[in-house]
Amino acid sequence: GFHLPVQDHTQIPCSSLSGGVPIMKTSMIMRDLTDHEIHAYVDKDRPFNSCGSYRFEKNGYKLFKETNGSLEAIIGLPFNELKDTINEHL
Repeated sequence: GFHLPVQDHTQIPCSSLSGGVPIMKTSMIMRDLTDHEIHAYVDKDRPFNSCGSYRFEKNGYKLFKETNGSLEAIIGLPFNELKDTINEHL
């Protein structure tokens, strides 16, 4: 089996607004995967150009047994948090 805890830290680029760069912390724990499951996933999603070599928004979410934090931050840009940070400074 294979077990890998993954931590993702997404920076919201608002340093010019707030004087610092807010960081959103997310954590993800992969399921124990067999070689067959890994090969089947790679054949299905072909995640070769993806950050972390998984496409969470397609079938990559099935690789994880636990995710904590913003799913938007895991997939890409956390729009709600970015909007809230911008609104704080308008």
